[in-house]
Amino acid sequence: MSSVTVSPSALSVVTERVRERLRSEQTDPARQPDVAAQVARAEVRRHNDFALARGFAIDEETRD
Repeated sequence: MSSVTVSPSALSVVTERVRERLRSEQTDPARQPDVAAQVARAEVRRHNDFALARGFAIDEETRD
């Protein structure tokens, strides 16, 4: 597993998208941690889809 440096702006963008999705789907992370984790992984993958071409992907294995 390689270590990846994540820019603060990328991390904040993904974090905000996760929060927005949890709110829109009315998911309480304290009550549904598995669903919240799925949303977070999906948003990291979404970010990576766009960022891989530029070389700025987040390594989701190291972000747990």
